[in-house]
Amino acid sequence: MKINKLYDSVSWLLLLIMCSSFLIFNETKLSTISVVICCGLLFCIMAYKNRGRIRIPITMFHLMVMLFALFCFLSSIWATNGVESRSKAISIVEILCCMTIVFWRYCDSESSIDILSVIMWSSVIVTLYSLYYYGISHFLAMASGSVRIGNDYANSNAIGMWAAISAILFIYFILNYGMKLKYIAVIMPIILVAFSQSRTAFLVLIIGIILVIFFRYRENKSFFKGVLRISAAVLIIVAIIFFISQFQVFSGLNGRIQSLIDYSQGKSVREGSVIQRELYIQAGWEQFLKTPILGVGIGNTSQITMAVTGHSTYLHNNFVELLASGGIIGFGIYYGIILYLIIKLTPFALKKDSFSDACLVILIVHTIADYGTVSYYNKGTYFILVGCFLQVYINYKSKKVLDSNNNLS
Repeated sequence: MKINKLYDSVSWLLLLIMCSSFLIFNETKLSTISVVICCGLLFCIMAYKNRGRIRIPITMFHLMVMLFALFCFLSSIWATNGVESRSKAISIVEILCCMTIVFWRYCDSESSIDILSVIMWSSVIVTLYSLYYYGISHFLAMASGSVRIGNDYANSNAIGMWAAISAILFIYFILNYGMKLKYIAVIMPIILVAFSQSRTAFLVLIIGIILVIFFRYRENKSFFKGVLRISAAVLIIVAIIFFISQFQVFSGLNGRIQSLIDYSQGKSVREGSVIQRELYIQAGWEQFLKTPILGVGIGNTSQITMAVTGHSTYLHNNFVELLASGGIIGFGIYYGIILYLIIKLTPFALKKDSFSDACLVILIVHTIADYGTVSYYNKGTYFILVGCFLQVYINYKSKKVLDSNNNLS
């Protein structure tokens, strides 16, 4: 029994280190090295625990991700820069191999709680790392709202969005399992959202909290009672968010939100990122209309942004990025994965079965966040996907056992 707890603790710690490295080391070689080391150690632990028996179930997770990787590789045939397409395909296959070890480790668990808790606590590690990286003086400047967290070790929007998902999970555990002293750490991801000054992250945070409230307080027996409970909870949360947003730390974020509102109303804005993102999205959509079936090739949208703004970058919108680079086929294959998970998780989430509701919430908000970032080749994306597929696998395995027992009785 003690040895099993040791296995669980070491496995969880390895995942926490790996998940935190997604942001701390970003796309550098150190990130890849840390992932390989953590997954390698996890593999060794499982091999030792199972006395050398390696039985990894092949599920829809492996098949669907592999299909998308295959499309990325094939798109190099018609891409201007085939090397970039093949590079993306290889990266996705490498991530799949690592996530397969994670899937193997937890496929016999009762739920995906360990994956969810790792995501939740990883932003605490990232907050502490930010304090170390920037120093006290710069950290206090960010707390005043006058300085935004930079793109020094990771993209500021990516930091904010991951922190928002982490905060949502903290709130999920608080509402479902009660307030505990350790959950005070929810302050850290909320601070990261403020420091990032990411409008998308703030929107994701609000939507995620509302979804958590919906699944927590919905009432199967009484519709009106459920609506009343949800409405009351939402109003309380909105009031708390409004109160918190008045703190100085949120002043920079409030200013960026105001800029977006002004731009949507046709007013002139000083912030160039609003206009630039709009140009990227428009250019990507126009490219999709020219090459609607197969796109220009995965990873080849830099030529589009170069023509529009003179910058070699991505389109800052995962939906448009995939439409422009992969056409309707590439877009359909990737978002077919998301749709499959939503369909499979929803019935169990509505029954409040295990952690299906938490998986569904983070899947939905992560997909919404795709409007403000490109995520189809990010390690964090596939970590969320493996958690969701793991929960689906556990749900249907449990259902199969239950049905079998009912038939015997």
